[in-house]
Amino acid sequence: MTSALQRFRVLDLSESIAGQYCCRLMADYGATVLLVEPPEGSILRRKPPFSRNGTSLTFRHLNHGKAIRRLRPGPAVPQIGALAADADLAVVPVGFDAAALRNANPDCIVLDVSTFGAEGPYRNWQGGEMIVQALSGMMNNNGEAGRPPLFGTGNRAAYAAGLATYISGLALLLARDRGNDGRRASVDVAETAAAMSFPYVLQYAYNGTDRRRGDQEIPAGQVLCRGTWVCIWVYPFRFAAMCRTLGLAHLVGDPRFAEDADRTRNWTALFDIIQKALADRDAEEVVRQLQEAQVIAACAYRPSELARNPHLDARGFWEITQMEGDEIQVLGPPFRMSATPRRFAAAEPMPERKVAG
Repeated sequence: MTSALQRFRVLDLSESIAGQYCCRLMADYGATVLLVEPPEGSILRRKPPFSRNGTSLTFRHLNHGKAIRRLRPGPAVPQIGALAADADLAVVPVGFDAAALRNANPDCIVLDVSTFGAEGPYRNWQGGEMIVQALSGMMNNNGEAGRPPLFGTGNRAAYAAGLATYISGLALLLARDRGNDGRRASVDVAETAAAMSFPYVLQYAYNGTDRRRGDQEIPAGQVLCRGTWVCIWVYPFRFAAMCRTLGLAHLVGDPRFAEDADRTRNWTALFDIIQKALADRDAEEVVRQLQEAQVIAACAYRPSELARNPHLDARGFWEITQMEGDEIQVLGPPFRMSATPRRFAAAEPMPERKVAG
């Protein structure tokens, strides 16, 4: 089957989640991708979590479908120049000397990926995901009112920057095909995090409103149903429907919850009552009943539950492969194309090969 990007050759010189995720997407949709590691190996090989034999699962996830070469010790410029000779696109870390790429192949598109970019007062800062989330305003608006800023966990900003790098690369490849002279773009994780900032930041930017975590903006709460958390959105026009569905119709006339302002003042008491009513109920059944009553609700799945999610199963999200002798589920694609689907490669990256010469 023809793949959408199969005519492109990509050189992955990045040392970041953002850069390697961009190139993973290129490989998923057909591009020939070569990951070039320094002599000591990519720094992401040392990033947890690890498999039973000590291999970084993050590195495996980011580099499925890529060929891998490790540079020989010594000057890297001639080696990289030789590899870039027939590359359509190269992803490099900030500060990388692109002269060798340009000399070897003037048509090669270069994408710079970094945490803070090459300009600005933070350009020399060191910082990971927590730092960019803090700087973006995300952490200050996460969590409960009166508590310290809350880290959103994961590497959401880094993966979002990887998507931004992927999109900019595709845009430049398209522009090159149409005769445009542009051959370079830069993406930094901190700006990506700021661009996907918390709604409170957007609200202040557009109309000057300074909302705080203590403001009841989203009428939602969580209850624990037989081991699984359920999130329920209690919008005013669905409050009565929620109460009737949960067998709590008597709350509709309760003066503590009769009006919107009353419910806001007594929010904790309301969800204490809901918690007692649902503690021994099946979470999936509770969500099904609420959805049928047009009340927004969803299970807050643990990772082990997500792997058995019926909706993802029905959509064919999970893909099965072999890793270290075990059959495992692999994350599905972030988007689907009708005629050129993701071309899933073997779980094991191709063996490392020495660069000739």
